[in-house]
Amino acid sequence: MLSVGAALQAGAVHLAMMVVGRIIAGLGTSLVATSVPLYLAEIAPAKQRGAFVALNQVGIVSHLIPS
Repeated sequence: MLSVGAALQAGAVHLAMMVVGRIIAGLGTSLVATSVPLYLAEIAPAKQRGAFVALNQVGIVSHLIPS
């Protein structure tokens, strides 16, 4: 979903195509943002579970900070 949304946005020739690409990318992002922490919590050892999930969230937030 993320790749399809990105491709639509990159190749947008009119506003509607850009909006559809943004919607698809947003749906993909929400899917990843909810499923990855759940997966990490399931596979992480009990003593390290919080660190794994927190590190994932820090990675998401630090990616959003402009450099």
